[in-house]
Amino acid sequence: MSVFVFRYVYDDANAAMMDKLRPQHRAYLGEGAQRDIVLASGPLTDGSGALILVKAQDKDDALHFMNHDPFYVNGMVAERFCDEWKSVIGAFTDC
Repeated sequence: MSVFVFRYVYDDANAAMMDKLRPQHRAYLGEGAQRDIVLASGPLTDGSGALILVKAQDKDDALHFMNHDPFYVNGMVAERFCDEWKSVIGAFTDC
C-alpha cells in the first residue's frame, strides 16, 4: 500500500455551501478512516484548504475514493493536488 497526500484549495465564494456540506464531507472521510483508507484529514489553519492522507494500492485507487468526497462532487474544491508520499520518520512509516 502507498500513502497519497491530497491538498485541497478552497474558493472563499463557496463558504456558505461548504458549511452546508461539511457534515457530509466529514462523514465520508470518517467512513474512510474507519476502513483504514483515510489516515488523517484536516483544514489548513488559514482556511484556504485542507490536507488529507489516503492509503491506497495506487494513485488511481486513491483518486477513485477522493472523487466521491461530497466537497469534490459538489464543486467546493477549486484545485486539488495528489502526490504519492513516503514517510521515513514518524507515525506513518509503517503504512
